[in-house]
Amino acid sequence: MAPNTRRFLFGSALVVAAGLCTGLVAYYSGVLPSRQVVRGELAFIPADVAAVAYADVRQIMDSEFRQRLRSALPAAGSEKDRMLEATGIDIERDIDAVVAGLQGDGTPGGIAILRGRFDRSRIEAAALQHGAVEEQYGGYAMLVGRPHTFDDGTSSHRLAPSVAFLGDGLLGLGDADELRRAIDVSVSGESLSAAPDMMRLIDDVSGTGDAWFVARVARMTRQPGLPEQVQNQLAGVEWLAASANIDRSVRGRVRAEARDDRSAEDLRAVVNGAVAAARLFAGQDQRVTAALNSLQASGSGRQVELAFELPPSLLELLEARAAAAMSPGPAAGH
Repeated sequence: MAPNTRRFLFGSALVVAAGLCTGLVAYYSGVLPSRQVVRGELAFIPADVAAVAYADVRQIMDSEFRQRLRSALPAAGSEKDRMLEATGIDIERDIDAVVAGLQGDGTPGGIAILRGRFDRSRIEAAALQHGAVEEQYGGYAMLVGRPHTFDDGTSSHRLAPSVAFLGDGLLGLGDADELRRAIDVSVSGESLSAAPDMMRLIDDVSGTGDAWFVARVARMTRQPGLPEQVQNQLAGVEWLAASANIDRSVRGRVRAEARDDRSAEDLRAVVNGAVAAARLFAGQDQRVTAALNSLQASGSGRQVELAFELPPSLLELLEARAAAAMSPGPAAGH
């Protein structure tokens, strides 16, 4: 497969997971569908994943925040065109929702389960053009890409970017072996429904936003390239959950569950110190100050929670800086 195809298939889950915590997924991807619909996707996510993420793409795509972010960052819009060319999937029209499972422990990529309206013939044509072959597995049709070596900087992995047609309006993306395993767990019952701790947090966040993310922190922090300082700060954290509502603004919360009360106290001190430092160095821009003032840290026992809001005024600052960056400099001699 071409590099763009590989980047999309293996990067999609990471894009979603990282984007959920920052709101930037609003650009690339908008009340949640019924919990039963989300549970249908979760049936294909193995119980032992390090993290699971969800985005209501349709709601996010239609949000005012996304429209303004798109105008502020026009160059990023070309990514959807590259994805369409490489995969046959139009992220602006085809996708309603995405559920992604990440392996962690230094394993690259993961799987992404997409719900929407997909032109199968277009997807097949794009995949076959890039060297994929058709396969039947567990009663499902797959398009298996050519294996290639993925080097994460510390080790190499042999992966085959693939697509699986998992039912009416349901599409799986990821490594061929991981997609086969997803099909297996959907039959055996060894999916996320068999992970009570993970499901407890998913149930807590799944009705609170257009996007959410739940992770086993210890496994996520073993990813290659993660700064040692970040690993040290998160060493006492067991679980992390985040959710966001995206409309005119982005409102959300991040919740951490520490291993014990002492670790939670240390984490609260770090969070409060970081918020105080950010306010101190924010400068005089009222738009930045308003965003920082929305940060509210709370929690007791083993829990630490941070609520936030990225207001529309913050996009005004982003738009102004983007316009300044794109404007030509003064003509010579002036």
